[in-house]
Amino acid sequence: MLSLQSALGNDISGRWSPDCDALNGIVIKQDLTSRLEVNSNQIHISARLIPSGERFALLLQEPFDLGRGGLQLDWNNYSKEVAIAELKLNQDGSLNFLWNGFYDSRKKALTWIKEPDFVRENTDFYRCSDE
Repeated sequence: MLSLQSALGNDISGRWSPDCDALNGIVIKQDLTSRLEVNSNQIHISARLIPSGERFALLLQEPFDLGRGGLQLDWNNYSKEVAIAELKLNQDGSLNFLWNGFYDSRKKALTWIKEPDFVRENTDFYRCSDE
């Protein structure tokens, strides 16, 4: 099984966030699975990382904790094959996190593009802890 260590030459498992005090961010595990807080108290998902060169594509697996706002999204039509985000380890040890959004297979369009709590002009995540 491919691990984060062999794919990148660096171990990126642990909790990462653009603001470790305010946002849970993403927890990346050695087995290429992750848990991501998209919106605090509203949308928490599990995802899998797929290596692609020096990057990883993040693919939705399923929501695991939803608040009222998250329950209103069309989870049955969101693709599990189209990347919701891309991750790349930066030279300074931070993790560039490019959020794409959820791909609605029925509408053939991305949705929830700018709504996540962590979406900023340049979204770099920093290691908060080893999980």
